[in-house]
Amino acid sequence: MDINSSVSLSEKLGAHLEEAVATMDKLMWTDIASQKEATAAIKRGLVEEIAQLKAGGHDEEEPELNITKLEWEADTERVRTERLKLEEDMGRFRVFGARVGRQMQWSMGVKSQLIAARELRVASGDAPECWKWTSVPETRYAVAELLDVNMLDISGRINTSRLSPGIQYTAYLVFKLQDDHQGFDSSPPAEAYVGVAGGEQGLTKVSLVPRTDQTGSEVADEYPEERYYDGWTEVVLGEYLVKEDQEVELEIGLKEISGNCNEKKGLVILGIEMKTRW
Repeated sequence: MDINSSVSLSEKLGAHLEEAVATMDKLMWTDIASQKEATAAIKRGLVEEIAQLKAGGHDEEEPELNITKLEWEADTERVRTERLKLEEDMGRFRVFGARVGRQMQWSMGVKSQLIAARELRVASGDAPECWKWTSVPETRYAVAELLDVNMLDISGRINTSRLSPGIQYTAYLVFKLQDDHQGFDSSPPAEAYVGVAGGEQGLTKVSLVPRTDQTGSEVADEYPEERYYDGWTEVVLGEYLVKEDQEVELEIGLKEISGNCNEKKGLVILGIEMKTRW
C-alpha cells in the first residue's frame, strides 16, 4: 500500500472513530438524563407517599415510613450505580479511542514527544491551594488541575536528541477545561513561545477558549481544537525546525502578561506535545 492510500484509509478510520465517540457521548448523556429523571420521579413518589401516610395519622418513626424511605434509598443507589457504570464504560471507550488514534497518527506519519505535566515548570505548582496533582482514566500520566491562580506561567524543556533532525515540529499545549472553569473567557490571549533555551524565542498569542467563547476584544493567533480520538484539547504554542547535527535544549511555554490578573480555575493540563507529520 502506498503512502497516499495509507493516509486516505487512516483519515477514513479517524472519521469513523470520531463519529463513534460522538455517538457514545450522546447515548451516555441521554441515559444519564433518563436516570436523573428516574431518580427525581422516585423522590416525588416518596414525598407523595409520606404525605399520604402522615395525612392518615402515621408518625415519622412508624415502620411504614421507615420502609418507604429505605426502598427509596435502595432505588436511588441502584440508579447511581448504573450511572457510574456508564461513566466508567465511557472512560474505557475513550482510552481505547486514544490508543487507536495514536496508532492512526503513526500510520499517517505523525511523530510526537510528550513533555508530561510532571516534567513541566508550573508557577505555584507546589502550592496545594493553587494546583492539584491527580489522575484521569484517559491517560497513564499524572495531570495538573488548576484550583486557583491569577496568572498562568507554564513551561517545559526538551533536548533535540529526542526529536528527528531536519524535521519541523509544532508544539501543542494539551489540556481540558472543566465545565465550571473560570477566568479564561474574558482573559486577553497569553504569550506562547518555542525556541532554544536562553536564546531568541518567537511569540504567539494563544487563547485557551474557542473564538466563539472569548468575550475580550483582543484576537489570538491560535485557538484550541478538541482531538477526536481522546477528547483532549490542544492549542498551538509555536513551531521549531530541528537542524541536522543540532543538539540543544528547547524551551516551550505559555505565560500570561501582567494585565491578565483575574482569578482562574478549572484547567487540567496533560502536558506539552511536540508533533509533526512526515
